[in-house]
Formats: sequence, C-alpha cells, structure tokens
Amino acid sequence: MPRGEHLRRIPPEERARRLGQEPLAPGEATGLVQVRGPAEVLDRFRSLTARERGAIVRMGLLAREVWESAEGLEGWLAWAERVPPWVWRLLLWAWRRR
Repeated sequence: MPRGEHLRRIPPEERARRLGQEPLAPGEATGLVQVRGPAEVLDRFRSLTARERGAIVRMGLLAREVWESAEGLEGWLAWAERVPPWVWRLLLWAWRRR
C-alpha cells in the first residue's frame, strides 16, 4: 500500500477532528502563499487563526478595490464616510486584539 493510502478511507471531517482542526466549509479553499513584509507585521499575521487570516485578506482586497476605484485618497475618504460606525468599531476591536 502506498504511503498515506490508508488515510484516504477516513472521511475528511473525521481526519480534521483527529487533527484538532475544523473541516473546510463549502466554497472554502486553503493553500500556501508567500507573504513579504515587516517582521512584526508577519509575526502578528501568523498569530491569527486561519479563519482570521482569511478575513484580513478579504478586507485588504476590498480596501484595494475601493482605493483603485476611488482614484486616490479623496475618493477613499468619501467612501469611508459612508461606512456605518459599527463597521469601524468592529475593525478597531479586531485591531486591538493583537
């Protein structure tokens, strides 16, 4: 039997449970990505859970889309004024969680 073949018979949910992980939800994916940045930022990013890292990436991509569509700081500030206060409180809470 090839190495690891016996693991294919175990359902993914059971394998995840045995490893102390949560199985991927429908539509979710995982993969390795190279990230470059200041050491303290990367250390903080690594300290997050996989779900939190995914949320951070989604927020960053959204911010980039807004920045590009707004064509600079003035447009971004106009967009930021339309964001409900509860969203800013949530972001501040997440930022302070470090």
